[in-house]
Amino acid sequence: MPDSGHANIDELRTRCDELLDQMEYTADEVSVLRKVIDRVPDQLLSAASPETGQSIKSILGHITVRDVDMLNALTTAEAGTESETDWDGVPIDDLLVRLHDRRQTIVRELRQLSDRADPSTLAALDDRLKRIVAQDVEAFREVASLLHYGGIGTL
Repeated sequence: MPDSGHANIDELRTRCDELLDQMEYTADEVSVLRKVIDRVPDQLLSAASPETGQSIKSILGHITVRDVDMLNALTTAEAGTESETDWDGVPIDDLLVRLHDRRQTIVRELRQLSDRADPSTLAALDDRLKRIVAQDVEAFREVASLLHYGGIGTL
């Protein structure tokens, strides 16, 4: 009969792997998003949403900061730093490259952490990954909404 403690750890590790797969997919979405964003005027990318006060650029920049903060909170090593900045002043190509590259690095490092994590760390990772994936969904929904209502269909 299998040890139920190992089963829970295995289930947590599997769930973390699935959530990391979703995070990794977000890096791929950034590449797809680039094809649309390249056609969008910078003024629309920097325009604040009336509902949230955030622009497309600030939403994407915040994802980068959030990822680094999460990794730093889960590990003792610094994953680098990303500070909140005036994302609207950053060229969109630079922002998309930073987001894509940072997300791939974070996922790789979190996979390594997951592989060697004790049950407590694994549970914390699982909890944070669930929140990150849910926040990603909301962030990309907001980006899509801003693109839609900003007239992307007329470009």
